[in-house]
Amino acid sequence: MKAALIGEKTSGSLTPKLHEQEAKAQGFAYRYDRIDPSKTHPELHSVSDCLEWAEANGFAGVNITYPFKNDAVAYVDELSPIAEKLASVNTVVFCEGRRIGHNTDYGGFSKALDEALQNQRKTTCVLFGAGGAASAVGLALLDAGAQKLTVIDPQQDRAQELSDRLSALRPGCTIAPSRLCTDDILVKANGVVNATPLGMGADQRKAFDPAKLTLGTWVADIVYFPLETPLLQASMVCGLPVVSGRGMALNQAAEAFQLITGRQANVARMSAHLSELLDEKTPHSETEHV
Repeated sequence: MKAALIGEKTSGSLTPKLHEQEAKAQGFAYRYDRIDPSKTHPELHSVSDCLEWAEANGFAGVNITYPFKNDAVAYVDELSPIAEKLASVNTVVFCEGRRIGHNTDYGGFSKALDEALQNQRKTTCVLFGAGGAASAVGLALLDAGAQKLTVIDPQQDRAQELSDRLSALRPGCTIAPSRLCTDDILVKANGVVNATPLGMGADQRKAFDPAKLTLGTWVADIVYFPLETPLLQASMVCGLPVVSGRGMALNQAAEAFQLITGRQANVARMSAHLSELLDEKTPHSETEHV
């Protein structure tokens, strides 16, 4: 069985090894490759090319990451309910000549949030980023109890587009777009999530200054390498509860494994594998994606 990760700058992703190790533990042959149109496969110029190539070469399915999650929607035959709502696909399964698009980011973040912050208030939240992963995180926040959500992205049109989509999905909630982060937005929040690549690998940038937050406000980061991003480190110095990207990475990988292989992943075993892989890694200069 073959699968792959389609995206740019994926050399640091742990997803291939996670999938392969779980398959090995279950006793079946499984190869998980990387398809980077800009490097490993220069003859493939788009996510459409990548999907066509993978399907023609007998892959069971693929995961999709930055910057193709939204683009992939146009090149599948069917969308799962959550992928259709979010207009974002990060897993495609090839089945009997059809491409089925799924989104495991939503379930991955929802489970991570529930496991880490079961008793924390989530009524007023701030989301940094408006890309494919951010859309899943935003909906998960609303479904976890957020009544007010501010979407911050330097590209105002992206923030507006995501806010409009989330407002249509959850009309009882108040979602506002913003190009800039103000102290007033931060001080009113119960929780703040970074859904941008800031802080990955050797990147020392932070999406915002956690010192602006009210004591007790929780901070989450979807970046999982390093586990303690500069943002989370600064938040802990301020005495704030934090959630790393580990839980989302683990849960979305387990769900994707099941979709592609048709076999249930052992989440506890996969979690142990993830810990081993994180211990082995050293900071990487490139941006890295799940």
